Amino acid sequence: MKNDEHDLGRLIIAAAISAMVAQLVFIREYLTLLGGNEFVIALILFNWLLLGSIGAYAARNRAARPPYAVNRIVVLALLVCALAVVEIPLIRLLRRHLFLVGSEIGFYQTTLFTLLTMAPYGLLSGYFLPITLFSMRRQQIGYPGAGVYVLNNIGDLIGGLLFSLALVFFCSPIQALVVGALPLLFCVGQQQMRQTNYATTGFLLLVAILCGVSLFFENATLALSPGELVFSQESRYGRIAIMRNQDQFTLFTDGMPALCSQTIADAEEAVHYPLSQRQRIDRVLLISAREGMIRQLRKHQPAHIDYVERDPQLPPVLFQFGLIDYAASITVVNQDARQYLAQTSRQYDAVLVNIPAPQTFQANRYFTESFFKLARVKLTDQGVLALSIDGYDAYVDDVMRRIISVLYQTAASAFTHVLTIPGQRTFFLCSQQPLFDDIPERLRRKQIQTDYIDPYFHGIISRQRIDSLNQLIDSTAPRNRDDRPVLVQLAFTQWFSRFHSSPVVFMLVIAIITGIYLKQIDAPRWVLFTTGWSAMSAEIIMIFLFQIYFGSIYFYIGALVSVFLAGFLPGALLGLRCNQSYKHQIIVTDMMLIVSIFIFLLVLAFEVHVPRLGFFTAAFFFAAICGFQFPPALFYAGDGNRAAAGSISADLMGAALGVLITSVIIIPYAGLQQAVLFLIVIKTFSLFVAWRMPAANYEA
Repeated sequence: MKNDEHDLGRLIIAAAISAMVAQLVFIREYLTLLGGNEFVIALILFNWLLLGSIGAYAARNRAARPPYAVNRIVVLALLVCALAVVEIPLIRLLRRHLFLVGSEIGFYQTTLFTLLTMAPYGLLSGYFLPITLFSMRRQQIGYPGAGVYVLNNIGDLIGGLLFSLALVFFCSPIQALVVGALPLLFCVGQQQMRQTNYATTGFLLLVAILCGVSLFFENATLALSPGELVFSQESRYGRIAIMRNQDQFTLFTDGMPALCSQTIADAEEAVHYPLSQRQRIDRVLLISAREGMIRQLRKHQPAHIDYVERDPQLPPVLFQFGLIDYAASITVVNQDARQYLAQTSRQYDAVLVNIPAPQTFQANRYFTESFFKLARVKLTDQGVLALSIDGYDAYVDDVMRRIISVLYQTAASAFTHVLTIPGQRTFFLCSQQPLFDDIPERLRRKQIQTDYIDPYFHGIISRQRIDSLNQLIDSTAPRNRDDRPVLVQLAFTQWFSRFHSSPVVFMLVIAIITGIYLKQIDAPRWVLFTTGWSAMSAEIIMIFLFQIYFGSIYFYIGALVSVFLAGFLPGALLGLRCNQSYKHQIIVTDMMLIVSIFIFLLVLAFEVHVPRLGFFTAAFFFAAICGFQFPPALFYAGDGNRAAAGSISADLMGAALGVLITSVIIIPYAGLQQAVLFLIVIKTFSLFVAWRMPAANYEA
């Protein structure tokens, strides 16, 4: 019996390691296939946590039945592991056959695709944890329900650290899954050596063979069509894929075409529109790049070109396949561009921003008031900043008009002169000195020949179109800020408009489901629901703030998530050992969470700059408080099998709704401070519910 108990404990930890690695791999895989942005991340996490909650809730039906034997739990764990290895290739194949390669997918298609493809793994992994608790109690009468929560947190922490510190740097997705599964396979193999069960041993060998075979066929599942996959590499920032179609090479990142050879017009516009404004160009800063830009830049004979690309693995690939020309005057800087601008002492004659339109919080950082002011300081007196967003042909809808107006007003808050140039892309040129729209004439004076601008500029970009664009700009439009990403919210609205849909139906369905769910749960599970909501929302807000301050440095953000996981563990252990009144513990932890969130609100309101260590410390202690609350809430609910399954389900459901509503609604539409304020409201109501609970515990 004692051996079985230890086997189950090790199995829970090993299964949690595999599950955490699988969760991170799934998130990255969906992002590389679906054109990742924060809304997609929110949908992925929401579906993952929702499925886990449903799986845990379904386990309640097993609570009154005889628990599974250890061998059946082992088979269940191996099945979860096998599903992860099978589903990654399946997701790639379904994405390729259900949707056009390189095309954007709508909100509802994204939601259904991620929900259905991760459903087998998500439901079974959510079902697994309560079932192991039931079996653990078969070995040890009175085993606390929070015990499996602690063991699961240990595995989550190990899996998160393993992935963030090693697997993301050295392994492909399926390789990472296989490495994450090794502790589980070893644990089961060790157990089978002591007490052989032929069916379990056979299934173990089958899963091991499946893991081995999947490694050999991974590259075959990466191919995109049409064309030939000539290069694929996993970096810490995503997947780099190069497709060849006849003589044309195309770079795919996040499942979308990012650069394509033989595109002259984009490069000429991005370079010559701003550089034509000044007679002499000495030093240029490229923030990311487009194909052919270096070739066009050399026509202006700059002495220095600093090319900033945060992914160190990307520039060598672009040089290798000729998507960007190499020049002796180029210095490649592998750093977040905003951090680089804040730290460098260099002054530039031109800063050319080639970041995609602000559809993500990461991209939005280059279209905010703070960035424009930072760029202005790093430009010379005659310097020019240039950036662009998707343009229009003849018609500007209301959303596009608002996007252009917000971006113009934001740029005008930092620069005296802002020139807008319409076209396939709408360009914004910003400077402290006057700007001119007679670009072909100015290029002729500099004796610079072009293949696209000289013959086509006046035919496409007429004085009438420029005046018409300027008349569309709303002088009352708000400025886009880091903590109030108006452009991200407008991009979300535009996402729906492109597919002639609306988020109203989705939000209405979520509201109805939430209302029905909350009506069925009791007070202690309501407390856990709001704590799960607060924990996941706080994690999302901290990651977003960390990104604003320090850029998208994957190692540090992965470390931040791992610190959150590390905080849950000591909090839960302390909660298990506390002998005070369970109701009193619940009330005290709710008050501690409210105070912590209020301090967070003050930091945002007074714009206090928090160092990296401050983020890690705050994340650890906030997670520790959340972890501390789980055991007393579960003990108060009775700690029976049904109570344990219901408590785990409530925690996951709260986390699911928290990440969705915070990421998709509150932050884009209201801002960071309002998102934190909403957490205070949620936990204050939770405190009121806890205060009204009777002193006696519930029955299981």
